[in-house]
Amino acid sequence: MVGVLRMPYSVSSPSPELMIASLFLKRDPRVTGQLPDGENASIGLEGKHSNSGLHETGVSLREAIHTRQFWMIAGMYCSFGFCRSTFLAHLPAHVQDLGFSLADGANVLAVITGSSMFSRIRHGARGGQNRQQKGFMISFAVTTISLLWGWQPTTCGSSIFFAFVFGVGWGNQAVLRFSLTSEVFGIASLA
Repeated sequence: MVGVLRMPYSVSSPSPELMIASLFLKRDPRVTGQLPDGENASIGLEGKHSNSGLHETGVSLREAIHTRQFWMIAGMYCSFGFCRSTFLAHLPAHVQDLGFSLADGANVLAVITGSSMFSRIRHGARGGQNRQQKGFMISFAVTTISLLWGWQPTTCGSSIFFAFVFGVGWGNQAVLRFSLTSEVFGIASLA
């Protein structure tokens, strides 16, 4: 007879804390008297939509599928997401295989996670100050170069430096993927 693991709470129903917090969410910054990122108060309502770089309308999924940008972005998300997930799961063992201790491998993984969090907060605070496509490509280049460089580190310090650079690039990608999607396809297409 196979036993069934019972969870103390239902996974399908949201927690009361989440329900209460959702009451305070606002969809549009204009509701609270704020402006979307990159807009200033001197631009009129018509000028906001035409100069912001973000399209309020967006395109449908059917229309987006027929664009080159959709497939490029989707391919980059999928390939990097798959590689990152498998890479991070095996990183401590890889560092140990290179001749360092398993604790050093755990430290490398901790540096990746910490620098990724730092980069997400730092880049997220900057918001839409630059074109997202360029920043996204730079972050992909940084992670690719760091992966090639971190393949065979010679010292534990070089492994830590690799982890920091990789984490910064990964953190930037995590923040930029949503703003890049809205920049290319419009805000309405973000979901």
